[in-house]
Amino acid sequence: MNDTFTDEQMRMFLLGTAERTDLDLWTTSVAKMSGPRQIFVLIWELESEVCNGGFWQYAYNGSGEGAPFVLRALKAIKANATFEIVSEALEIIGNKPWHDWDARQAAIEAMDQESRDKLEPLDQRFFAYEDNLSALLFQYIVDNIGAFPPPKS
Repeated sequence: MNDTFTDEQMRMFLLGTAERTDLDLWTTSVAKMSGPRQIFVLIWELESEVCNGGFWQYAYNGSGEGAPFVLRALKAIKANATFEIVSEALEIIGNKPWHDWDARQAAIEAMDQESRDKLEPLDQRFFAYEDNLSALLFQYIVDNIGAFPPPKS
């Protein structure tokens, strides 16, 4: 792990990366992306949505499009504990029409209360941050810096 930068410095770098318009991170469907930029978007959206409203919100919102790819992304950054939590959550949510926002939202809304209740403990496990997702994602970017060139002046 990177001992050169503080957690705050890593978070600020990640935020700066997310805000860069020249990388086209938010103008392309995550399903059509590949490589390190896709990994970045998948992890960024997973963490943002789960922290904001749990796994139900992650699956319901636009970020749910990335659900079929997010486990691979977690493996890529070596977030093994989070991989297990997300695997369990996606198993409870079940196979949905991830690529079709309207159909996915209808399917998520139709989830029974028992399934929704099973997601709550997984939300709490996610919030415990057994994996430092910021540090892992930062290191992944460092290891794949060619996909994230400095902005042109």
